[in-house]
Amino acid sequence: MSEHPLPLVSETGARRGPPVAARVLQSSKTSRMGGFDNGRCPAQSGDTTAHELYDKYVSFVRSYPDVLDRLVSIWNVFDLEALKQFIGRLDLDAPYEAPVLSHKRYVENREAIRRLVRAKGAHSDADRGYLRGDFVRGVYSAAAVAYDSVWDSVWSYENRQQIVKALALAPGQRLLEIGIGTGNNVRHFPQNCEATGIDFSRPMLEHCRAKLREMGRGDVRLLEMDAHRLEFSDASFDKVLCFYTLCVVEDPFQVLSEVARVLAPGGRLVIYDVVRSDIPEVVLLQYLYRPIARELGAIYLQLCPPGNITYDSWFDVWGPTEAAGVEVADVTYFDPFRTVLLAFYQKPL
Repeated sequence: MSEHPLPLVSETGARRGPPVAARVLQSSKTSRMGGFDNGRCPAQSGDTTAHELYDKYVSFVRSYPDVLDRLVSIWNVFDLEALKQFIGRLDLDAPYEAPVLSHKRYVENREAIRRLVRAKGAHSDADRGYLRGDFVRGVYSAAAVAYDSVWDSVWSYENRQQIVKALALAPGQRLLEIGIGTGNNVRHFPQNCEATGIDFSRPMLEHCRAKLREMGRGDVRLLEMDAHRLEFSDASFDKVLCFYTLCVVEDPFQVLSEVARVLAPGGRLVIYDVVRSDIPEVVLLQYLYRPIARELGAIYLQLCPPGNITYDSWFDVWGPTEAAGVEVADVTYFDPFRTVLLAFYQKPL
């Protein structure tokens, strides 16, 4: 059995909208360069299966980790054409001779990255448990003081006002934000709704409370709570916002199941998250980067210091939503790599 098996999408997944990116694992011819043919990750080359092909990329990165300097440099500027060209020309059967290293965060964390990508089982196919709750809590608790300086409306692919507006909040409606963090969305919450925010990081909530006092928003209720076990009755909320939440939890299936439970009939869920792309070359990049994202965070962005966040860079949003019966619609991608997603779910009456 391959160490890095990739799930193949079902026909149900193919019909329901944006597919799991592993749909690219279809039969196609591949050159000796190990590249992509017609925009697809080749599933077979002779007797080489798709799983074995992904193993080969992982083995190549383990042998030549400096290839990641070029990959994250491309990712930092979201240059899709450059990514396709680089992967298409990469010879997996020849040594990689790195040019001068250019990515600031890669250079700073070079030895740590080598250790991470070479660790046994680092590139797992697990959709649950790849992140551990205690570890996630520790990372965000430690980063609470500096979090806003990095992530408060700094990244160009983030528009909090637009995302909150997508909730379509009406006066008096009950809103729940899962993983409210330091409260950077609160300034956009209308004051005529009943807003509740939860987080399982106490330091994050302390910063959020301070921010609410500065804004005079005593109307927002904050609770320390684990999203895997929501302490609310069924149908307690008219609107739910999951903002950068599902890609950082231990079990997104369980979290979405809980969200669906507390959402009232006719209620709306808005998901804004970093997800697995449906572009084959980007899926491969996200897979190779996965152990780095878990330990060092989004350091492919040079603005992000190591350890400021943790997340699953290969998070597949469609498996958990389907399992929870959450049929999302109106999907919008905010970035050229189709990794930053805004989606809606309307619970049936």
